[in-house]
Amino acid sequence: LSASTSLALTIPTNVWNATTRTLTSFGTLAADVWASVTRTLTGSSLSSGSLATLSDVQTATSSLVSQLSGWTVTMSDQSALQAGKTYRTKITILNAQGVATNAASTPTVTLYDADRNVVVSNVSMTNIGTGIYEYTYLTSSGSSQGVWETVASTEVTSGKTLTTNDYWIVSGSPAQVIINSVTANSQSDISASVTITNEGLAGYEYQYAWCVVTDINNACGGGDDTYYASAAKFINAGADFNTNLTATVPSDGTYYFKLLVYFGTERSGSSRSFTVGAVTPPPSPQPTRDTSGGGGGAAVLQAVSTTCKDGDRSGDLNNDGKVNLVDFSILLAFWGTSPPFRNPCSDINQDRKVNMVDFSILFAQWGTTGVPYNPK
Repeated sequence: LSASTSLALTIPTNVWNATTRTLTSFGTLAADVWASVTRTLTGSSLSSGSLATLSDVQTATSSLVSQLSGWTVTMSDQSALQAGKTYRTKITILNAQGVATNAASTPTVTLYDADRNVVVSNVSMTNIGTGIYEYTYLTSSGSSQGVWETVASTEVTSGKTLTTNDYWIVSGSPAQVIINSVTANSQSDISASVTITNEGLAGYEYQYAWCVVTDINNACGGGDDTYYASAAKFINAGADFNTNLTATVPSDGTYYFKLLVYFGTERSGSSRSFTVGAVTPPPSPQPTRDTSGGGGGAAVLQAVSTTCKDGDRSGDLNNDGKVNLVDFSILLAFWGTSPPFRNPCSDINQDRKVNMVDFSILFAQWGTTGVPYNPK
């Protein structure tokens, strides 16, 4: 090349116009490639007129296979459900290009309840659109309360199955229990006026028991009650059940009338003292309610208040000293309703709405005693 000519301007022209360049010694590259009689599509090198090396084609093929295997299956997320309501889950299938595509075979689901029992096994989902499948399950009012799991298996292509899962909570219909009064005319004529309220979102068949004991710490049904009886009653959501419960005692004295109402693995209760005969009774406490989970001890709390007050703990909606599934059930009972609320503490942030903000506050305190409430 001429040293006096601008290098940048003359390189392309000089390269392509060189008349002595060959394929292996940089002759006329374009002419040599197309004129070569031994030219091949691929080779281990660019000799003999090869247009690309073998490694170039293999690398491109590997990338293509990786792209084709990039299927995704997404499952909807349901956080909580009240017992007696319908659970619904949905999956969406996208191929490697992000296009909704039907599965090679119908996806199946398996449900595990809170006790890890298999409720349904490998049940087929319903195709409701291209690449979209749905499954619904009606829980019973007596369904096991706690964390359930859904596992979905999806065969996106022949021999390739993707598994997705979702955890969700089943809660019962919490009951408010009040003993309004106890009338003791004699040892054989004792009657308690009681009210049981379904604070849930669905009707529920409540099992309940009442007893008379001489010690406030004596739980109903322990075999050492002065009097014991039980019954059941279906109560619609939000409805009150008012009734009179009778009992007898063997002698005059001071006693405690107790009422326990069970919903799933949880329970609510109330107690009131009374006297039979000419006995000076101790000061009668206000109606109380205890709520405790399965295996836990009874906790006594105030029955009903109109406002949350200083000293209450946000998240601990039933004032039993712990934030757990019972509080979540109470919160869920008032979800999306309008004030005034039967339990005003369910509006944890006091914005006159019970929604995801209140759930987030409660969940952040899960397993603790709650955070002291500061009324506005």
